[in-house]
Amino acid sequence: MGYTFNLTIPASGGGSRPVNVSGQTLLICAASPIEISYDENGFNTGQFFTLPPATMQSPTLYFPENGKTLLWVRLNPATGEPAVVLNVWTDIGQVNL
Repeated sequence: MGYTFNLTIPASGGGSRPVNVSGQTLLICAASPIEISYDENGFNTGQFFTLPPATMQSPTLYFPENGKTLLWVRLNPATGEPAVVLNVWTDIGQVNL
C-alpha cells in the first residue's frame, strides 16, 4: 500500500520544498524535470540530481525503511517554469494501518 500525497513545488527560482520518504518511492512530476537533493545547501554545491518528467520512465528510488529520509525538491531556477505538482508514492509495498 504505502502513502501517496501531492506537493506543490514553487515556480523556478521560488525555492525548494522538503519531502519525507521511506522504502520504495516514486516521485512523478507531469510536466517538468525536478531537482532533488539530500540537503538544501546541496543545490548550491552541485550535490543534486535531476529526475525526468513523467513523460519518461520514472525510476523507483530506494530509501531506508526505518525512519524517514528528508529530501529537498525544486525546479531548475534558470528555466522560468511555473509552479508544478509533484506526486509522491512512498513506502510502496508496506501496509500502513
